[in-house]
Amino acid sequence: MKIKIAKRLFFFILLLSVIALSSCGSAIPADTTDTGTAEAATEAGIITETDTESETEAEAEDEEKVLFGLTQKEADMRFSEILDGLFTGKTKEVKDNETVIGLDFNMHFPDFVYVDGQYRAYYICYRTNTGKGGVGLAISNDGVDFTDMGCVIQPDADYDMNGAYFAGAWYDKEDGKTYVAYECKGGEKTSYGTLENVALAVSADGVDFEKEGVIIKRDQRPWQSANVGTPDLYKDGDTWYVFFHGFDYKTCQIGVAYGKDLHELTMVKNPIIPTKKNTLWSGTTGRRDIIYVGGWYYMVYEISTEQPYDSACWTHKFARSKDLIKWETTGDPLLRQTDDNGAEIHGFGYDGPCFCIIGDHIYVYYRSYQNSTARAELVLPAAD
Repeated sequence: MKIKIAKRLFFFILLLSVIALSSCGSAIPADTTDTGTAEAATEAGIITETDTESETEAEAEDEEKVLFGLTQKEADMRFSEILDGLFTGKTKEVKDNETVIGLDFNMHFPDFVYVDGQYRAYYICYRTNTGKGGVGLAISNDGVDFTDMGCVIQPDADYDMNGAYFAGAWYDKEDGKTYVAYECKGGEKTSYGTLENVALAVSADGVDFEKEGVIIKRDQRPWQSANVGTPDLYKDGDTWYVFFHGFDYKTCQIGVAYGKDLHELTMVKNPIIPTKKNTLWSGTTGRRDIIYVGGWYYMVYEISTEQPYDSACWTHKFARSKDLIKWETTGDPLLRQTDDNGAEIHGFGYDGPCFCIIGDHIYVYYRSYQNSTARAELVLPAAD
């Protein structure tokens, strides 16, 4: 014990000597000074500023990336105020009129996963073996310029032979697999018929998918008597949430089912975001996307006026929740389809929204003309 104390005292005196010589301007080689000081500090049990910085950097590296390459702390710091501003009236949705995405291959209704610095968009693709809708994949390093990888989920099962589209994707960091729920439309002579349900496909690499069958089938509840579809996946801890629309031949409304196994889900009885008469969402609360920031789950979802849908007014708006079941919604939408004179445009567009984060910017991507994708940034106006 005495030897250890003497040794530490020796190095502590050595450290003080080095500091004193440095302050007197003694010519000590830089590399010798650095090494001696570091060794002395280590032996004496002194933690240097460099050590603290290294530990902080290591902690940051160890923290899990949860949202488009950001840690939860980074996402909260950058976007909490912006997303909260959707509900206080402060945040604006500013269209990026310079950017058109996926026009050459009709990329629309994308849903993003972010894997190893790459944006992967799963979208509606009609370049399939049968010409029926399937799930396409496009990849990008910047969220703007996408390379089309073609159709990765073909409409070739009895329950999806007339359509396998409207994908909702989730990349699970625990098992490294990509899960895609999608709207499926079966054949007339199959047990599923031609009314839509929700199916699941899983991939180890995000490209080659194995189908796992129907996971949500329409039931006798009045609000989903016609079909269910446009699913979106969200995993919170070990619980899966599958959000979907229910259609009763008159309106589309958002519902949810949840469970620890995607093949054993419990459906919430009623729509969680219903339509409302005499509003811009009197006909549809539909396809959606969800992110978690600042202690809230935020949803962007499409809305429309009443049928006929091809001449209805379409756009999107926002909601937030603490538990993924009970939702608070915003008022009128921030974006409306209008012509150059400000007149309302009727027909599909500004629908099929999803979130996309690129660095310090948070966007809503949505359907634009000729079934391509446009985007708008969520921003807080600069202070006066």
